Amino acid sequence: MDEQNLVWLAGGTVDESRLMLRFFGDDLDPDFVSQRLGSPPTDSCRKGDLHRKGRILEKTGRWLLEKERTAEPLEDCLMQLFGSLTKDLAVWKELTQRFHGDLRCHLIARRWNREQTLRSQVLAAIADRGLELIIDMYFEPQDAGGAEQTASAAGGRDSGSS
Repeated sequence: MDEQNLVWLAGGTVDESRLMLRFFGDDLDPDFVSQRLGSPPTDSCRKGDLHRKGRILEKTGRWLLEKERTAEPLEDCLMQLFGSLTKDLAVWKELTQRFHGDLRCHLIARRWNREQTLRSQVLAAIADRGLELIIDMYFEPQDAGGAEQTASAAGGRDSGSS
């Protein structure tokens, strides 16, 4: 590739995201959390349960609701997640006072210098539920062919010139 004509595409929002709502606690009963939130978990255990591989005991209880990786806007995914669960903030307060609760967001960028904005209403929805927000950033670059195609499509290379 001719470095003189190379165009680096930067900016824009993250390309994909994945959300996980998580609760942890030594006395966590997954059925209780499910009943209070109005949804079953995608993964759960009680303290002392055998680990999924059956060789070690779980050190604490957990309740996880994981959403699939998607290219949909993160804010939409967050609000859909909250919309699928109880709207009663007293229930959320009860759970986050009794257990550690957090919202883990995996943000995946295909190109460098991506960003993610969360409007104040979305941040308030997280805070109103007493959740800690954890953001994990991942960089999964496009393959060399995809990067060249992107640069070419943006006018970064003129295939007709020498």
